[in-house]
Amino acid sequence: MHEGFFTTRPARRERWQAILLACVCSLAFLREAVLPTQALLPFVPEHYEPLQSEARAAGRLTEADLELGNVTMGDKYNQSLAWDRVLQDRLRDGEIPLWCRELGGGSPFVPQMAQVYQPWNLLLAALPIPSAGIYGIWFFLHQALFGVFAWHFLRRLGVGQAAACFGLVVAELGLWTQARIHHNVIVTAALPLFPLLTVIGGAFAADRTRTLRATLARVGLVALCLGLSWSSGFAPVSLQATWIAGAFAILCACRSRDARPLLGLGIGVALGVVISLAQMVPVLIAAQDTSRPVYRSADLVPFGLHPRHLWSLIWPDLYHVADQIHHVPGWIALEALPTNVSATFNWPESVFAPGLAAVFVLPLALAVRAHRAIALLFGGLLVLGFGLATARAPFLQLSELLPGAQAGDLRRFLFTFAMAATVLAALGVERLAASRPLRIAFAIVSIAVAIASAIQALPALSLDDHAFRTYWAERLLMREEAAGLTLDQIRDAMLARPFETPDNRAAQAMCFLRTALVALLAAAAAFGLRGARLVVTLAAITAVELLVTGAGTIVAVPTARVTTPPATIGPALDATRRAREVNAPLPRFARLFRDGEGIEMQLLPVNLAAYHGLEDVFAYDPLPPRRLEEFFDALEPGTPIVTRGAGVRGFYRAASLASPLVDLLGVRYVLAERHELPDDGRWIDVSPSTAPERIRLWERTDPWPRATFVDRCVVVPPVAERLHRLTSSDAASLRTTVVLEDAGAPAADGDGVVNATVAVVEHRDERVVVRITTDEPGYLRLADPFDPGWTATLDGARTTVFAADHRFRAVHVPPGEHEVVFAYDAANVRAPQWIAAAAFLIAIALTVAGRGKMR
Repeated sequence: MHEGFFTTRPARRERWQAILLACVCSLAFLREAVLPTQALLPFVPEHYEPLQSEARAAGRLTEADLELGNVTMGDKYNQSLAWDRVLQDRLRDGEIPLWCRELGGGSPFVPQMAQVYQPWNLLLAALPIPSAGIYGIWFFLHQALFGVFAWHFLRRLGVGQAAACFGLVVAELGLWTQARIHHNVIVTAALPLFPLLTVIGGAFAADRTRTLRATLARVGLVALCLGLSWSSGFAPVSLQATWIAGAFAILCACRSRDARPLLGLGIGVALGVVISLAQMVPVLIAAQDTSRPVYRSADLVPFGLHPRHLWSLIWPDLYHVADQIHHVPGWIALEALPTNVSATFNWPESVFAPGLAAVFVLPLALAVRAHRAIALLFGGLLVLGFGLATARAPFLQLSELLPGAQAGDLRRFLFTFAMAATVLAALGVERLAASRPLRIAFAIVSIAVAIASAIQALPALSLDDHAFRTYWAERLLMREEAAGLTLDQIRDAMLARPFETPDNRAAQAMCFLRTALVALLAAAAAFGLRGARLVVTLAAITAVELLVTGAGTIVAVPTARVTTPPATIGPALDATRRAREVNAPLPRFARLFRDGEGIEMQLLPVNLAAYHGLEDVFAYDPLPPRRLEEFFDALEPGTPIVTRGAGVRGFYRAASLASPLVDLLGVRYVLAERHELPDDGRWIDVSPSTAPERIRLWERTDPWPRATFVDRCVVVPPVAERLHRLTSSDAASLRTTVVLEDAGAPAADGDGVVNATVAVVEHRDERVVVRITTDEPGYLRLADPFDPGWTATLDGARTTVFAADHRFRAVHVPPGEHEVVFAYDAANVRAPQWIAAAAFLIAIALTVAGRGKMR
């Protein structure tokens, strides 16, 4: 390690310059979405029914509204929108949410990637704003801090102020970061990376303070960085951050020939692991019994990037555009990429460009002698990140050797690419500014790219619609997948969707002309400027380029448009409100899609119903319990009701609503895109007069109570046999018999004539109290989901909670009057909280006690 390694200490003025630049970049990106009166969304909520029909009828919606945003980022509606609302309500009540009854009729909340233990959640509790209005502020703070942290690491590394600010722009506005705009859990996982690298570099600095207190402070900081990253809920990025930090630490130890700091850093890592236990233990428990598939190498190959995605470093939106409002791949993507890639890839999964100038200077980082070892490390990480993202040999085989690498989509390794590009771009641009020959070469390359881009733009600019379609039809006809098709057939397919021709023309013209203009500006700057002026100018060009490229992912709407529920579900919301007031079980809600052609996924998505407070029996779940998907798959086989690893959507057959299992679920309200429900006299249309004609809300007149007593049980351990018995049982059998799976469960063989009274006297997320009076022994069945985190007491004494009817839970009760209390407080639920809290306080104490001694 060279003598001055990590000895640079930014001046106060430089810090304020970096903070100001970071804030300006983030505000320019978010625009009005940062205001608390605005909700930051990927597209308007009226994309979903019945909101759209209601808004059209009231004259509140235009076609232009529906053309805004990026429909491939709809996870916002299925994920954080509901999670943040639940967190806000529970935190304001002084509770940490561990179980949420609104999602899937009840599910563990921590494995939802809801970031329960992140300090940032204090914003939800403290600010007098609905959670939907806080997200813009939340993202602004994260994005600006991410840039400042990157700048600080680069300055400590010895990069000059101007080049470090260039790195700030690349880190903060690079398309990898921009594409995380509606995936806050990923941003939170990534945020501690650069502070972690700064602490590690400081531990090996030539002028570091070597006292015990300074060492302990570094231990505390490493623990906090890793603990907070792993507590975010998005392990793939936390894992990569840990690997990058580990590689950097090893490099520092090798170059300094001093491995002693590694001991303290290792202790910090161990303490960080303990801090994350409150998050990771529930996740690991959920992962042991989830229906989410286990990936093999062959499963990951179809979802890897194509090597041609490297062209998007020059033309960032060549294959996917930021305002991708239609689920249709562009013609360039269809021509250049395999069918599965062009059809299923999208903006958030596939973009990673750091800006044209940054791309051009990446190789120049190797020319900086003082930082060559650093450049080689991050250059290797750059290649490794993209290589793993392609899921191709030899990187695919390498991923088999890396712990946790194949736990999900390998495209997530674009994070490693993006972070490495940030460091290399800062090193490279500083070298560019100091070398006239390199500036000339940079300008020549920029001009060449400008010319190539202008040529590529000519078809979109010069051809009329028919000629433009013919030009692209001829190119698409050359694809192997087009065998057997004619030119006219391809042109007819293009005409079938009126938006395709103008969308492709606009996307291609914008993509190529923007790159041509950026390249010309960069060339002019390289010819006319040098030193810090050149770097600052390139940073400004890069910021504008990236802001223009990614602007389409942000749609800001008044918060009230999100918080106001559709009037159609008003009766269900009213009943839910009354139940909450008396701590009664919430009425359960479901949706019914139309067979064949229908609006399907546009019908009030699962977690959006939960956002409005309904207890939806369906849910998106990143780690869906195996029992959830198995139960619904058995109830309605042969339909897409189950997502095979992400939860359950909704019913597709009206006949399913006549199943006794729906009685057992206690479904009371159904939102349906149809008028016909089972003709059994048990469903009435309770839709308000303002509800759209084709979408109705139905109420069940006689829903089963949440808690029931049964005097018979059968034990059926095999899953398939158990589900078959349940689906073939009639209502009378289900009312009197519970199907168990534990061979050690007490027997119950009554006559089926139940004489018992059951009352749920308290029903909260993590506590249910039931009073029961019975003349005979049997089982109290609670139609809430089973989970090993639930415990129960019978008249104050612990009793066993059995999995009942595959999905629910039950306890055995003797004759007499009893009080049964279910609580979500098993040791595997509470112990990780206390252990993690203790570790967090220790890390804080170590950091505070020694912070003043660190240099």
